Amino acid sequence: MTETANIVTVEEMFSELKKLGKQEREIQARRDELIDMILNAPKDAWDWISVKYAATILGRSPSFIYTKINDGKLEVLYQGTCVNVRESEIKAINDKYKYRRK
Repeated sequence: MTETANIVTVEEMFSELKKLGKQEREIQARRDELIDMILNAPKDAWDWISVKYAATILGRSPSFIYTKINDGKLEVLYQGTCVNVRESEIKAINDKYKYRRK
């Protein structure tokens, strides 16, 4: 009887190993898919920066950035509670205002 119990246990172990192997292959496939998505993402997908960082680039306060957002002069991407703006637009503003600053 103990041999039968051991055989069932071994069969169960093989069954579990097969399930784990399948899950591992699925995880690997999803990982590869995500890596491909990241590597093939359009360049402008990485152009978003935080309001705080944008303010640092301009040497201004975050309220300056929020004013530009509220005036509709900056494109905004909301990710949960984070507010992001395009770095290219911030650089354009920097070029526009850099001669006005003292």
